[in-house]
Amino acid sequence: MTAHVLEADRLCKRYGTVAALDDVSLRVGGGRFVTLLGPSGSGKTTLLMAIAGFVQPDSGSLTLDGAPIGHLAPEKRNFGMVFQGYALFPHLTVAENVAFPLQIRRVGKAETTERVKAALDLVQLGHLAFRMPKQLSGGQQQRVALARALVFRPNLLLLDEPLSALDKTLRLSMQDELRDLHGRVGLSFVFVTHDQGEALAMSDDVAIMRGGRLVQIGSPAELYERPANRFVAGFLGRSNFWQGRVAAQDAAGFTYMAGGHRLHQAGKPPGPAVLVSLRPEKLMVLEGAGGPANQVSGTIATASYGGDSWLVQLDVDGLGRMQAMLPTWRRTPPHMGEAIRIGWDADASVIIDDSEGDTA
Repeated sequence: MTAHVLEADRLCKRYGTVAALDDVSLRVGGGRFVTLLGPSGSGKTTLLMAIAGFVQPDSGSLTLDGAPIGHLAPEKRNFGMVFQGYALFPHLTVAENVAFPLQIRRVGKAETTERVKAALDLVQLGHLAFRMPKQLSGGQQQRVALARALVFRPNLLLLDEPLSALDKTLRLSMQDELRDLHGRVGLSFVFVTHDQGEALAMSDDVAIMRGGRLVQIGSPAELYERPANRFVAGFLGRSNFWQGRVAAQDAAGFTYMAGGHRLHQAGKPPGPAVLVSLRPEKLMVLEGAGGPANQVSGTIATASYGGDSWLVQLDVDGLGRMQAMLPTWRRTPPHMGEAIRIGWDADASVIIDDSEGDTA
């Protein structure tokens, strides 16, 4: 299948006083897997529905390979759509469900049979072609919905939280299957989710939305390692935050004061005051002399077991409550009241904008 290029330019949509989309621009192309991620009410589903043609923006434009599509009805855009609730016809077999889009398009019987078989083989359900939807598991029903969305060779595949109805184990399995399917069909996918882990695991690019605006877009690693602001850092995983004031600069970076601690940071400061973000897994438990540039001592307040690590809450004088991930294979289980020393490298933390993501 050909990977088409979709471009949304300055889309706006208001419902009364609420800006569901506020000057949103987005490019999807090159067979990329793009995820729209954000909390409830962020505008991600409204953006997907605008792309699909089910929501008409108040202003802005949509193009496919440079040609305007904003005026086209949903069925004329030739986009595949997979919904959270599968939307299978209960009175039709698996094969008949998958064939339905081709019948609407008046595709011949022989070609329909061939395409349905190919689509079901693509999602590894060819052996269930004559089953009824009620005879399938949730994961199998979702794969039927995917086959139906791909059988008519769409220009783009749109997925609106398609895995949210599945239990955790099946959801993880379907993440792998969907990512593998994306690699095999070569289409651009636009995927909506509110699950941060899902977005990180599946996407080539993640577009984080809040309050109808696109806050930041980039690869999962870029967003996680270099968040633009406090909202992104806090929404995309766990993070520690503290304020500091720059004390000195040199070629390698700068030092700053925070809560009575003299700390070190790589890069250049944006100004005399800085907001620091540090992921819990970047912290190291220190024993003996030496160690990284930054070191503080704290007392364990709580510890939660997570299989490969302990999530520990530490009380650190001057910096308040901090979170750290302690590998389970490296130490005995942490206990409340235990005093430990932790540290991090100067390039492990990042300086971020002190905003909540309400501006792009």
